[in-house]
Amino acid sequence: MSSPLPFPAPIPAAELRHQLRTPLNHIIGYTEFLIEEHSAMNFTATLNQILIEANALLENIQQVEEADSATLTALHVLLHPGAERIRGIVAELTSLMPRAAEEDLRRIASAATALEEVLVAGNAGGQSALNQTPPVRDHAEADAEPGRILVVDDDEVNRDMLLRQLARQRHEVSTAPDGPTALALLRERRFDIMLLDLMMPGMNGFEVLEAVKADPALAGVAVILVSALDEMDSVVRSIEAGAEDYLFKPVNPTLLRARIKSTLGRLRAEEMVRRKQRLESIGLLAAGIAHDFNNLLTGILGYAQLLAQAVDTPKDREMADAILRSGERAAELTRQLLAYSGKGMFRMQPVNLASLICESEGLIHASLPKKVQLQLQLADVPPIVADENQIRQVLLNLVLNGAEAIGADGTGCVTIETGVGEIAAGAQFDVFSDEVKPGRYAWFEVRDTGCGMDPATMSKIFEPFFTTKFLGRGLGLAAVAGIVRSHQGLLRVSSQPGLGSALRLYFPVQPGESESPASVQPLVLVVDDESVVRQMVKMTLERAGRAVALAESREEAVEVLRRLRDRIEIALVDSKVAVNASGDLITRLRELRPDLRIIVSSSFTAAEAAEHFPTDNVNGYLQKPWRMSELLAILDQVVRQGDLLPN
Repeated sequence: MSSPLPFPAPIPAAELRHQLRTPLNHIIGYTEFLIEEHSAMNFTATLNQILIEANALLENIQQVEEADSATLTALHVLLHPGAERIRGIVAELTSLMPRAAEEDLRRIASAATALEEVLVAGNAGGQSALNQTPPVRDHAEADAEPGRILVVDDDEVNRDMLLRQLARQRHEVSTAPDGPTALALLRERRFDIMLLDLMMPGMNGFEVLEAVKADPALAGVAVILVSALDEMDSVVRSIEAGAEDYLFKPVNPTLLRARIKSTLGRLRAEEMVRRKQRLESIGLLAAGIAHDFNNLLTGILGYAQLLAQAVDTPKDREMADAILRSGERAAELTRQLLAYSGKGMFRMQPVNLASLICESEGLIHASLPKKVQLQLQLADVPPIVADENQIRQVLLNLVLNGAEAIGADGTGCVTIETGVGEIAAGAQFDVFSDEVKPGRYAWFEVRDTGCGMDPATMSKIFEPFFTTKFLGRGLGLAAVAGIVRSHQGLLRVSSQPGLGSALRLYFPVQPGESESPASVQPLVLVVDDESVVRQMVKMTLERAGRAVALAESREEAVEVLRRLRDRIEIALVDSKVAVNASGDLITRLRELRPDLRIIVSSSFTAAEAAEHFPTDNVNGYLQKPWRMSELLAILDQVVRQGDLLPN
């Protein structure tokens, strides 16, 4: 080992360090993969020995200032024992570790050999053995907030290393072996970040960076250069050319994760500002158009009404009515424009999201295709200050969009969920007002199992009149965004093609209100198979300030109680539904909620009712026909006392 080696002409020291760091990057990277993937087994200490050897080799490489024959020979003498020890540890582990680890162990041994081949051959030809390794995709779970990243490197193993590290963080990763392929991918698909190798044959990293920065269509792509070349001039040149950052090989996974996270955070913050400014500009335009149109429509509708009164023939009246209908449709469009701009007329009052959704359930069901199921997951939430009609409009709009995403011929589910939580300063949203204010927010989410959206579609869904065959027409989601902004609310969208979409809307909790479940108004469950009776009772109780949930059958009553378990205070049950061929409803309700207060309504007298079904398990009895005052009186009595009727 001490005799001079047949080196070719000397190469620059920086180039030598670059070539030696590449196999070291492979050794360190794949060893760290093995430590993480097999942490539950007793191999960590042995694998750490490989890292110790590799870091010692790295220290020797970093001290190289010249690359003459004598230096290369001395460096080979220094590196050979460490490479031998690494190969020995790998041989030992190959017989002990699971078969799943064999491929990575082989890569480590090959990299140790390639390290010496660089010195022997004076070039990077020894990497050819590594380049035969096919890419491996590993989707282990890691950080949230994934991004779209393009890895560009002429070395296949380097691409595989970065792909595996980034895939562990759930990023969407693509790779390219050279500059022209990378530029083609960038123009074909949207990427957040490009990790770009500097030293590539043909088109090097500097040339790719210059091409990206010269193309306005690629202005949103952040470029991070990754290289084993450690010359400061290269770093300075990269930053001056517009690179986001410069990372040295071997790349530390923790540092890579931090740089990616920081860069994605900056890109998203800038995108939020741009989107907000764009929507505000469109909002000002929409408000101006709406006001001007309203002035014109006032004259059109007024004269159309006068015309309808003045004409005598049915044909003339029909034409006047057609003018009125068209004018009303135009007026509705201007109302949506004002809602989008955040300048609509709102009647603000305390609103409980869970109660509003319960009250809207019948209307929502009627609007959905038969094959689309509706699921409610309603938690107790504190009240917000809002225009109830506007929030209901938003709810219906999002539910209908979810149903359209599933498709009229498809089977799927739309879920509405409520909750409450803290929003931290700096949190990112797709729709917000002047700023994201930290604090307590109540929220509701509408999610579907439909077709989902790609990032390009998601970036446009709140723009006026943007439409696809799966989204609402006209101003639907644009008006939703306007209503959210006018309520000082927040909105976040998450979606993936083929996996459905979810839109979560946050509204500030009403100041000074208790945020405990007790602040939510209790419900009266009305169970009757007669629609007229259900609606009459609902109207009576709501006028008296009570919230109501309705059910027309035993099965529906059980489902409503199961869904709204803690919110239902009293059940008013018709005797025909209470006991029928399907079983004893009262017993079933008691199983779900032993403390539930139950009032039975029947045309029997109390004595006759006791003969037909047991009344010792109910809290009150109301004989038909009864007056509204009697209904309210027995409800108040049962709430105050809560005792079961005597046998």
